[in-house]
Amino acid sequence: MGAPLGSPFTKGGDDMRAKLNLKALQKQWEEERREEREMAQLAKKIVTAGYRALSAVVHPDKPGGSAEAMAKLTAARKWLEEQIRRHSATPTTSRR
Repeated sequence: MGAPLGSPFTKGGDDMRAKLNLKALQKQWEEERREEREMAQLAKKIVTAGYRALSAVVHPDKPGGSAEAMAKLTAARKWLEEQIRRHSATPTTSRR
């Protein structure tokens, strides 16, 4: 039979369980942050690739391109990069 409730011998076990639970939660949080950083890096690569591909089409030196179209593309790229930065900088416990 175990120690009676309220016994000083149960406190140590409770503290140990709390520490183990905290470590598990910290490990889970760190893994989620790592995954979010990886997703942000991939999103940045997608934005860069899309910008390069579209700038080859809308650049003012290209047929059919214009300074206005290039400015809009650049503004969209900056907006997307800001969204990625904000999302990856927001600490959360879970986004799922």
